[in-house]
Amino acid sequence: MGAIKIMGTRYKEVGIELVVTDDKGLIVNGDMVFLEQVLVNLLANAADAILESSGSERRVCIEQKATADDVIICVQDTGNGLSEEAVRNLFEPFFTSKSSGLGLGLGLSISQRIIDAMGGQISASNLPTGGAEFCVRLPRFHSSSVIHDVKS
Repeated sequence: MGAIKIMGTRYKEVGIELVVTDDKGLIVNGDMVFLEQVLVNLLANAADAILESSGSERRVCIEQKATADDVIICVQDTGNGLSEEAVRNLFEPFFTSKSSGLGLGLGLSISQRIIDAMGGQISASNLPTGGAEFCVRLPRFHSSSVIHDVKS
């Protein structure tokens, strides 16, 4: 995944462990460049959440799975999780839960529009163990579709 290469240096610099499940060659329908942009945004937000938290565990997990019709990519972090206000407003333009001056609040709004345009969905929730999880669900490749490999 190109997003891992892009964010890998930052993760190493700040001591965040990145755990990625094997994608088993999962293929989606959609624009790979835009999907990478969404994943970079989710990985950057996960890093920011961890760095703003008081916890000592610094880990982001990317889990990739598939159903007969969809590919699901989930980004889980060990930050403080999402407030109720954040859960309600995350995908609204100009909403940010980051410290003042540390974000425009456009990344998730743009990400949602990109995923919607590709026929998918993006969602967010808190993990029972703490931290947050963002999941992107996209249509899985079928032989009558254009190929875009998640790995690139």
